[in-house]
Amino acid sequence: MRKSIFAVPVLLFTFASAHAAMPAPGVYTQRVHHSMVVTVRDVSKSLKMHHFKIVQEIDIGKKVAIAHRKLHFKNYNMNHLSDARAIVFCNPVLFNMVTNADPDMAAICPLHVTLTSKDGWTTIQYARASHIAEGTPAEDAARKVETDVIAALEAVK
Repeated sequence: MRKSIFAVPVLLFTFASAHAAMPAPGVYTQRVHHSMVVTVRDVSKSLKMHHFKIVQEIDIGKKVAIAHRKLHFKNYNMNHLSDARAIVFCNPVLFNMVTNADPDMAAICPLHVTLTSKDGWTTIQYARASHIAEGTPAEDAARKVETDVIAALEAVK
């Protein structure tokens, strides 16, 4: 069971670091010239101001470092990220809107952003809900979710 606890953070850390320079079309990416601590604070504050509830903040970098010390995997932090975090959040009204449109799209929630830091810059990434729901009855509801999340993220400067 212990190895599975670290599998998700390792994959998230690898994905976030490998794709930070060239985001996929389904990923909203924003870079800010702030430390991780300041960016996490500002993103959390903005999400709350945009009516999202913070469910959890996860220190992915710390979890991956612990896993590396225990498992000794060879490709540890090849992009030399100084930090990696995730913020898990939700808006019950938007969740209800999505599941009313298509209960099979419930996996859109909870939402999350992944943050990575390197050289004084923090990259904020969000998997676009509309990309996930494309072609489903929940596509319009997912666009509303996405619009609200991106508005909150763009308020972070």
